Amino acid sequence: MRTMFFVVSILSAVILSEHVEAAPEWPEKVKPYIEKVRPYMLKYLGDETTGMLLGPPPAVKMTMPPIPKLVDDAKSTEVYSRKEDLAQFKIKQEDYQKYNLAFIDEVIIETRGMKANDNDLAKWMNTMEQGASREGIYRALVLDATYAGLENYEAWVTERSSAFAISFLEKFINQTLKKEAIAKLNFYTLKRIVTEKALEVIDAYYNNPQDLHRWYAVLSSDFAEQYPTIWNNELRKDVSSERHLKWASSVPSQFLKSEVIIKIHKIFNHLNRG
Repeated sequence: MRTMFFVVSILSAVILSEHVEAAPEWPEKVKPYIEKVRPYMLKYLGDETTGMLLGPPPAVKMTMPPIPKLVDDAKSTEVYSRKEDLAQFKIKQEDYQKYNLAFIDEVIIETRGMKANDNDLAKWMNTMEQGASREGIYRALVLDATYAGLENYEAWVTERSSAFAISFLEKFINQTLKKEAIAKLNFYTLKRIVTEKALEVIDAYYNNPQDLHRWYAVLSSDFAEQYPTIWNNELRKDVSSERHLKWASSVPSQFLKSEVIIKIHKIFNHLNRG
């Protein structure tokens, strides 16, 4: 009875509020009580009305799967010969080409900090149509003379980029990197090394795709929560690890790898400005 009285009180306050059109931003001290009455409101008012009045329920944090141990020869040539049956993902050929073109355009911008020209796009699209993977395109971009020139440039690492590298490697790679070691690195070298480690972890999950998808979901959820202003589509902005898990399990592993590549470089670029 007391609970129902509390529910009615909340509803009355919301209805009288001039902000009833949108879910209210409840103060932190009130939120625990809101979640206690949510089940009753769901029962008597339904999902839609409860969501409108109280806002969405707090997201449930997904647990990180065990991170595989990396070995010195983790990046063997075997990973480049792995083939996926793209038919199982139900992606139309014209859509597949469109997605690849968008990836090439974005990966050039995020790795090199420069807009791709038509010749670049045509060159790398032709390379992909001859069988190159997204990971292969990325590696070609960061191992060529242009990127080598950027690594020789005096591009210092900011405190924010250094902190991100340390925390990312600790949480998602299970490795430590000292701040003193980062201070000796060029910015472009640092983000290439961190991305390389992430790709190695993905390859180490090869025989355990469910753990890989969970790892990716936690990573993407964390990135969306910590850097909400830098993402350019709704999926990347979404803090729901469940949604990222569903996406990861529905696409080829090269799509997953390319998202990790883009996200890491994008965060570094954001943190190293100014």
